Amino acid sequence: MQRGRTMGYLALDRYRNIEADLSAFCDRWKVAELALLDLPEQERSDPDAELDVLVTMRPDAEWTLFDIVHMQDELSEIFGRRSHFYSWTGLVEFGNRERTRMFRDASHSLYVAL
Repeated sequence: MQRGRTMGYLALDRYRNIEADLSAFCDRWKVAELALLDLPEQERSDPDAELDVLVTMRPDAEWTLFDIVHMQDELSEIFGRRSHFYSWTGLVEFGNRERTRMFRDASHSLYVAL
């Protein structure tokens, strides 16, 4: 199985019923792209494991730490399970290349702004 092609436990079809909620969230919070990250192997057997979400903000988005916490809480509500998100910009600017590549390879887009 090639990473980045199929999600295994986190089948994208599982989240098709929340497309409208995700789209509204992304429009409101100026999100350019939202992707799920594959769970590590040891977490795949736990349906209550936290979801890792990779978020790319639009250039005009300027949010405070409080806004980010609110966004994370709102995503948890939309997905129906705890969610934690990572900023793509933060990973590129402050992460190392190996970690950035790992996140890129494990991401599966759910929303991309037109």
